[in-house]
Amino acid sequence: MRVVSYYCPATGKKVDGWVYELDSDESTKIYDVVGCTACQGIHLVNLTTSKALTGQGRRGGGPPPRLRRRATGDYRKNIANK
Repeated sequence: MRVVSYYCPATGKKVDGWVYELDSDESTKIYDVVGCTACQGIHLVNLTTSKALTGQGRRGGGPPPRLRRRATGDYRKNIANK
């Protein structure tokens, strides 16, 4: 495991998290779920660039677009009320 530093999309603070090591032949588009100590949430962090994946124009990130399309209407209401 190694430490990855990224900026929390919800708070803007720099956060350190632990992720598994990448093999050298793996793709650069691999994201890992990292628990955030700044906002107590979880973020998808690119293991190569150490950047957190953010939602499309929403503060706090959110699920990637492919997961959002499969979500129900109740899920979207819960996100909007946070």
